Amino acid sequence: MEEEVYAKLWQLDAQKKLDRELSEAQEKKGRVADTMAALDWQKQTRELQRDAEKGQTSAEQMMLTDQWTTEAEKEKQAEKDLHLLNRERNLELIKHNEAEKTLRE
Repeated sequence: MEEEVYAKLWQLDAQKKLDRELSEAQEKKGRVADTMAALDWQKQTRELQRDAEKGQTSAEQMMLTDQWTTEAEKEKQAEKDLHLLNRERNLELIKHNEAEKTLRE
């Protein structure tokens, strides 16, 4: 009889231990799931930030490229205008010199 009582107590103790281990495993699984959800959220947030930064960088690059192209065109036009102005001045100087030369003769 005494052995049956100890066997029953041992069986109840083993069952409690098994139940406790199962509940601890469930709790651990839940904590792992929460941790993974937080890590996934952080990863998604970082990816969104990276994508936003890439978008901003590409937009800035396009803006700068357009600005540099515009500035290069303005510089070419300014050089062309300066060349035309110098040419007109030179032509006027040539005419003036010819006029002075004819007056001297």
